[in-house]
Amino acid sequence: MGNCAVITTPERKIGLYLHWNGGRDTIEPLLKYCELQGYRAPSQDDYG
Repeated sequence: MGNCAVITTPERKIGLYLHWNGGRDTIEPLLKYCELQGYRAPSQDDYG
């Protein structure tokens, strides 16, 4: 079984729900990608 989490910024302007099987080094690039892509805040899109 892998891990699952909801990761948000301190301001909770963006959140990411994910399942993974790895450490922080596999998650940080994904968070950076989401930031660069301008993904919507959870208040605008809670599953997108």
